[in-house]
Amino acid sequence: MIFDSRIYDLWPIYENIKKFYPLGLTDDRKFYFDYPGMKSLEKILSERIHDNDSFEAEWKLIEKKIAALTNKPVTGTTYGQDPCFSAYIELDQISIGNLTRFKEIHFFVSIVGPFYSIIGVDRNEIIIDDERVVSYNYLVVSPEKEFAEDFLIINKAIFQKFPTYKMVPFGILNQEIQGLKILHRDEHEKNYIFHALFNDQIDLKVSVVGQQGYGSEQWFRDDYDPKIQSGWTVYPPETFMQLLKNITPKELAPGLTGYYAHGEQLTLGLIEIKAGSVLPQHHHVHEQITYILEGQLDMTIGGKFCSLTAGMYYVIPSNVPHGATAITDCKVIDVFNPVREDYRS
Repeated sequence: MIFDSRIYDLWPIYENIKKFYPLGLTDDRKFYFDYPGMKSLEKILSERIHDNDSFEAEWKLIEKKIAALTNKPVTGTTYGQDPCFSAYIELDQISIGNLTRFKEIHFFVSIVGPFYSIIGVDRNEIIIDDERVVSYNYLVVSPEKEFAEDFLIINKAIFQKFPTYKMVPFGILNQEIQGLKILHRDEHEKNYIFHALFNDQIDLKVSVVGQQGYGSEQWFRDDYDPKIQSGWTVYPPETFMQLLKNITPKELAPGLTGYYAHGEQLTLGLIEIKAGSVLPQHHHVHEQITYILEGQLDMTIGGKFCSLTAGMYYVIPSNVPHGATAITDCKVIDVFNPVREDYRS
C-alpha cells in the first residue's frame, strides 16, 4: 500500500527504526549488539519491561482495564527480547475433534517510538502427536463485524493511556525494510516494519480483512491542505457532521432528527437520536445500510433482534421490516439506494 508523502508524514516511523537498528550495516552479531542504538534499546527494555514496578504501572494496569471494559480475559504476550508491550483477548473458540478455531484481538504498544497497533486474528490450532500446529485464516486490521466493538474499545483504552501515541496503519506495518536484521528471527525470513516496532507473534503473510489504511488520519502532514493539494476534500468526522448539518433537518419521529444529502442513485443521512426514542417498525423499497457513529441502538430487523454500538453496521434488504430504540444518545449514518425522494427538502 502506498501513502502519498504530500499528504502523510510517516517519516517518524523510519527515523525511530533507524535510531535503534543498524540498517544494512553488517550481519556480524557482535557488531549488532555493540551498535549504540541497540544498546539504547536494551536500556529502554530494561527500564520499561524488565523492571517489574515499571511494567506493572505502565502495562499491567491497561491489561486490567481492557479486561474490565471488554468483559474478556486478557492474555499477556510481552516477551523480554521484543521492543513492545503486547497482549490479546479471545472473542471466540470452537473445537471439533483435535482442531480448535480461535478469534482474537491482539494489541501492541512499541517502545521504539510512540506507536501502537491492533490486529484481529482468525487462526486454527490442531494437535498432532502431542504437538501443536498453528495456521492463520486471516487478519482483521480495522473494526469489522464481530471484531468491531472490542477493537474500538481497545483503541480508545490505548489512546487514553498513551495520548501521544499513533496507530500505525497495517498498510505500513506489512512493508519490508531492506537491511533490517532481527537476530531472534530466521535469517532467511523477510523483516517488516511490524517486526522492528513490535514482535513476530503475528503471521503477516495471510489474507487481510478491513481497511489497510485505518488510522492514517493521525498521520496528516501539518502543512497538508486538501483544498490545494488534492481533488478530494478530507474532513475529520466532526467537521463532516457540521457541514452535513447545514442541510435542513427532517424530523423522522419524536427524538429522531435526520440530515440528508442526495445523489443520483443514493441518499446519505446523518441521524441524531435521543436516548429512549423509538422508530416504529416500517419497511421501504430502498436497500439501507445503517452505521453507528456513537451510542447504542437496539434494532429489530426482519424479526431478529440486534444491538448495534459504535463502529458496527447492518445491511437491511429492500422491503424488510425494521425498527429501532435508542438505548443512549446516538449518531447514525444511513445510506439508501435508490434515492429517498420522500426525504428531499
